[in-house]
Amino acid sequence: MLSSPHEPIRQKARARIGTMVGEKYRIDRLIGIGGMAAVYAATHRNGYPVAIKFLLEHLLHDAQIYRLFSREAYIANAVEHPLAVPILDDGVDDDGCAFLIMPLLHGTSLQARWEGANKRLPLIEVSAVMLDVLDVLASAHAKGILHRDIKPDNIFITNEGKARVLDFGIARRADGQGSGTLTGQLVGTPAFMAPEQVMGDRTSLGSPSDCWAAGATIFTLLTGSLVHPAESAGALLLAAATQQAPSVGAVRPDLPSSVVRFVDKALAFRPSDRWSSGLEMRDGLQAALHEALDGDVADTLARARAGLAAELSSNGNLAATTGDPRPNAFDHELRRPRAEMGRDRWSPRGTPATGAQRARRLLGSLGLATLAIVSTVVPFAIANRPSPPAPTSQPMDAAPVEMARSDVATTDPKAQAAFDMGIQQWHDASRYAAIGSFEHALEIDPHFAAAHLFLAAIDIGASVYDRRTHHQAATEQRNQLSARDRALLDAFGPAIAIPPDYKSYQERLQHVREQFPSDWIVANFLSRVYIMNGELARADELVKRRLEDDPSEAQAWLHQSAIAIHLRDFKGAAASLDQCIQHSTHSDFCLHRKMMRELGSGQCREAEQHARVLVTLPNARDFWTSALASAIVGRGGSIDTARELFDNNARHPTGQYLNLSILSGSFDKAQRRLDAIESNARDDAKAQYREYTDDIRIGVLMELGEYDKVSRLAPSYAMKYDARPTGTSSRTKIHLLTFQYLAGGLSRDAFGEHRKTWLSEARSDVEVENLEQWMLAYGESAKTRDDANDALRILPEDATEEGLDFSGRFTVGRVYLLSGHAEKAIPFLDRAASACYAVIFPLEHTSANLHLGLAREQIGDVAAACAAYEVVLKRWGKEPRSVSARRARERYGALGCAKHGASPTP
Repeated sequence: MLSSPHEPIRQKARARIGTMVGEKYRIDRLIGIGGMAAVYAATHRNGYPVAIKFLLEHLLHDAQIYRLFSREAYIANAVEHPLAVPILDDGVDDDGCAFLIMPLLHGTSLQARWEGANKRLPLIEVSAVMLDVLDVLASAHAKGILHRDIKPDNIFITNEGKARVLDFGIARRADGQGSGTLTGQLVGTPAFMAPEQVMGDRTSLGSPSDCWAAGATIFTLLTGSLVHPAESAGALLLAAATQQAPSVGAVRPDLPSSVVRFVDKALAFRPSDRWSSGLEMRDGLQAALHEALDGDVADTLARARAGLAAELSSNGNLAATTGDPRPNAFDHELRRPRAEMGRDRWSPRGTPATGAQRARRLLGSLGLATLAIVSTVVPFAIANRPSPPAPTSQPMDAAPVEMARSDVATTDPKAQAAFDMGIQQWHDASRYAAIGSFEHALEIDPHFAAAHLFLAAIDIGASVYDRRTHHQAATEQRNQLSARDRALLDAFGPAIAIPPDYKSYQERLQHVREQFPSDWIVANFLSRVYIMNGELARADELVKRRLEDDPSEAQAWLHQSAIAIHLRDFKGAAASLDQCIQHSTHSDFCLHRKMMRELGSGQCREAEQHARVLVTLPNARDFWTSALASAIVGRGGSIDTARELFDNNARHPTGQYLNLSILSGSFDKAQRRLDAIESNARDDAKAQYREYTDDIRIGVLMELGEYDKVSRLAPSYAMKYDARPTGTSSRTKIHLLTFQYLAGGLSRDAFGEHRKTWLSEARSDVEVENLEQWMLAYGESAKTRDDANDALRILPEDATEEGLDFSGRFTVGRVYLLSGHAEKAIPFLDRAASACYAVIFPLEHTSANLHLGLAREQIGDVAAACAAYEVVLKRWGKEPRSVSARRARERYGALGCAKHGASPTP
C-alpha cells in the first residue's frame, strides 16, 4: 500500500478511470504510479488495447521535467528496434495534461520475476533476457543514443519469452545534444549507474556507461545483491563513485569462469576497460556462453525462451482461472491488477509479496532526499481477463464410479468409454492403467477436457511441463466440464505452479470438499495433499471415512499405507497394501509399491513374483522389466538373464542396457549409450529423463576419477536445465553442487554458503526440517570426517535402518563409516548392499558393497569384508580406472582374501 503522502496523487489518478482521452481512448484501469507519471490500461475506440502514460499533474509546470517527458517518444522511436517499446501517439488532454500512448504488453517485469524467484534467477534465463536487451542497446548505440537507466525494472518479459526495453525518458544523444538533463540534478538509478554517471562527468558518459548498467543488472539478477550494497543512499553513491565493483565470481563461485570474466569486464571502473558498446557486449556474452556450454548455445537459449513463454503464459492463465470465491490471503493475490502481480505469487515460500514490495515495484527507483532521481513507472499492463464463474454447490450422492461417468462431455462414445474405464481403474488403484485409458480417450477426442484434467491431476510421474499442458488444455475447454470438475480445475493450479504451492492447493480442495462432501474423487485428492503436507491426522480421518463408505476403494487403502509409512508403522503399511491388492487384484500401483518394498528389503524372490505379474499388464512400464531383472540378479541370477529380458522388450529402451553396461564394468560402452540418449532427448518432453541420465554420467565420471570434467559439467548441466520450461528443480541444484564439491570444484566454505542458500529457499527455518533435506544438504555431500560429524550432529531421529529406503540406508551408513563409527554403519550398509537394486542402481549398489567391506574390515570381520570386496571386483575388476575396484583390490590383497577362497576377478 502506498504511504499517505501519495494518496492525493493516487486519488487524482483514479479519477481518470472511465473517462475518454481525445475522444479516442477509454481509460479502463490504473496500472501504477511512478515518480513522474501514472500509467493506465485503455482501449482505443476501434477496440485496440493500449497503455497511456500521463505526466503527474503537479509536475506539469516544471519545464525541464515536461521536456524530458515529451521527448521520450522521439528518442524511443529513433532506436528503431522491435524490442524497444515504441510510442504510438502523444498529446495533451482537455485539462492540459501531457500523455503518451504505448502498446499494452502482456507478461511481467524482470524486477518482479527476480523478486518472485527469491532474488536469484538462473544464469541461462538471465543470459536469454540480457541478449535481447543488449541487442536493443546495440541498435541505440549505433544511432548515438544512450539509455542511461538500464535496470531490472525497465526490462519487461513478454508472454512470448522476449525482453522489451522500457523507459527512454531520460535517454540522451551521445553527443549531448537535446539531452534535457535536469540542471544540477542526478539522472538515473544509483544502484545501476556507472562511476562516471554518479560523478556527473558528462564528458566521460558514453555507451560503456550503459554497458556498466547492463553488467550491474546481470550481477544483481545472479547474486541477489546490488554491486555496491549500502545502508544509505549516500553511502551507495560514494561507493559507486570511488570503488571498483567486486568480482561476480567472489559472490557466485559456481559460475563458469567465462561468465565471470564477461561480467567483471562490464563492471570495470574505467570506461576504457569495459565493453565499448551494446554490440560488443552482446557478442561477448555469446562467446562466454559458447565456452560455458561447450558450444550448445542456440538450442539452450531457445529452450530458455520457450520455457519463459510457457511459464508466463501458464501463470497468466492460472491467474484468470483458479479464483477461489472465498475471501482469503490467496484470494487477494488473484484480485490484484496483473501488472502488480509478478512471479511473487508463485514464490518459493508460497507467500504473496508484501505491501512494501509492491509499493517498491510501483515507485521504481530510489528516492533521495538531497537529489532528484528521475524515474517513471514501467509502461506496461497485462490484459485483465475476467475470472470464470465460481463453482456452484451441487450434491453428488450417486455411486462413485457412476457419478464420475455422468459428469463428462464428449461427442464420441468411444472416448467416453475409455474415460469411464480410466475412472474405474483409478478407483481400483490401477494408476498406470488409468493414465493409459485417459490418453486413449484423448487419441480419440483430443479436446476431451475431463481427460486432460485427470491426466494433469494423477500422472505424477509426468513432467510439470506436461501436466501444465494438460491443465491448460482443460482450461480452454472448461465449458465441457461439470461443476465439480471446474472446481477441481480451479483448485489444481497451485499444484502445478513452479514451484508448487501445496498449501494453497489444500485450501482450495477443502473448499471444493465443502461443496461436494460425498464425492470420492474430491476426497481422494484431498487425502493425498494432506499426506504431502504432513497433516496425517486429517488424512487418516478422511481415509477412514472413505473406507467406511466404500471398502472396495483401493485408492483409499493405498493412502492408508502411505500414512502408516509416515508414522513408521511398517507392518500397518504392508497390511494396507495387502488389503489394496485383495480388493483390486489388478491394482498396478499397489503391486508396484509392494514390489519396491520387497526389492529394498532384499526379498528378491518375492519381488520377482510381483514384477512378473506387473510386466504382463497391458500398460506395463519399462521400469517393471528393470525391476524384474534386478530381482533376478539379486537372487543370484546372471546378467545375461537380465539382458535376455531386455531383448524381449519390444521397445528396447536404451536406459535398461545402460545400467547393464555399468553393472558389468563396461564404462566406455555406458558413456556411448549416454551419448545416444542425449542426442534423442533434446525435446522438453524428455527433459526429466535427460536429467536422470546426466546424473548417471556424472556418477560414471566420478567412478572413473575424472574429477576435473565433473567440475566443468555440473554447472553446465545446471544452465541447460534452467533453459527448460520447468527449469532446474531444487533437488537437482543441490545435487549438482554436491558433485562439484566432491570433485574438488568448490571449497568446503563455498559449498557451505550454497547449502545455506538452498536450505533457505527450501523453506527451512532450522538446519534441516526432514530427512530428505538432510540427505541432500549434508548426507550425500559428506567428503571428510568433519563433514560426516557435522551431518551426524543434525541427523533426524527418524533416520532408522528400517524406515529408510535404499538410498537413505547407503547414505547414512557411509556417513557413519566416514565419521569412524563402523559398528553403527554396518546395519545400514548391510541392508543397502543386500537390496535387490543391482540393475536399477548399479553405481550405488556396487559402492554400497565397497563401503560394507570397509566397515566389516574395521570391526575385524575379515570373511564378510572379503565377500563384499569380491562383489565389487566381480563387477568392475577388469576396469583399471574404477576408483572403487582399485580400493577393493587394494584391501582384498591386504587382507589376504584369496586364502578365504574368494576369487577377485570376474
